[in-house]
Formats: sequence, structure tokens, C-alpha cells
Amino acid sequence: MGPATKLAFGVFLISCSSGAILGRSETQECVFYNYNPSLENRGNRSGIESCVGEKDKRLHCFATWRNVSGSVEIVKQGCWLDDVNCYDSTECVEKKEDPDVFFCCCEGNMCNEKFFYNPDMQPVQSKAPFSDTNSKVFKGIGSSSVIPLPLM
Repeated sequence: MGPATKLAFGVFLISCSSGAILGRSETQECVFYNYNPSLENRGNRSGIESCVGEKDKRLHCFATWRNVSGSVEIVKQGCWLDDVNCYDSTECVEKKEDPDVFFCCCEGNMCNEKFFYNPDMQPVQSKAPFSDTNSKVFKGIGSSSVIPLPLM
């Protein structure tokens, strides 16, 4: 093995041990939003949050929102610490059927900027082609737009 190969192999091993190849990094940023209609607490707050945590814990982003008469009302967005339900999820997707408060989490910088609702549906046996009209994507801080995902 030549010196260049040894160097490349060493960099590869260091990358694996640091989690860089596995999608984990030492620092992570998430969209931050905190709905607070109370004027004495300075109202709603938004921005970018830098996540911090223990070295052996994985960092995630999350989003929570409600459906209020067909409009999306974001409740909170920010950092979330070491939840197996978030592992290896690059998109923020709520899969529960009709929750009171929607929740999703994901791994990756700013992965909670867009969040999706795609409920797990029980398979229906049919000879007709299936199209999913329940999938929705939501974007932005305080945005109330609902955009259907393209059908595959």
C-alpha cells in the first residue's frame, strides 16, 4: 500500500468514527420557531437554533404543528435529542393518522424547514391504480400553504 493509499484509508477511518459518512456531525442547525401569542413573553420567536448534545447522542430537528380549519399552524420547531424514531430520516414526516398535534423529526442541517404529513394507510387490495391524495408538504416559518406532493 502506497503512502497516498494509506492517507486516504486513514481519512476514511477517521470519517467513519466521527459519524460524518453516516450523516452525523458534531454540530447541527435546525429551524427554530416557538408559537407564543402572549405579548408579555414577546410573542412568536423564530430563527436558527444550533443543537448541542452529548458526544454519544445523535442530534435531530423536529417540527410540531396543528391543522386549524384547513390552515397549518406551526407550534414549535427546533432541536431534538437522540430519538430512535428520527434515526436516518432525512425528511421530517408525520405518519400517524389524524393526530391532534402533528410531530415529525429528522437528521440533517435544517431538515425541519419543510415538514410532511403522509399517514400510514392500510393496504387496500384493488385492481385499480392507487393514487395517494393524503400526502401533503408544508414549508416555512409561519407559512400556512398546503402543497400536494406530486404523484409518483
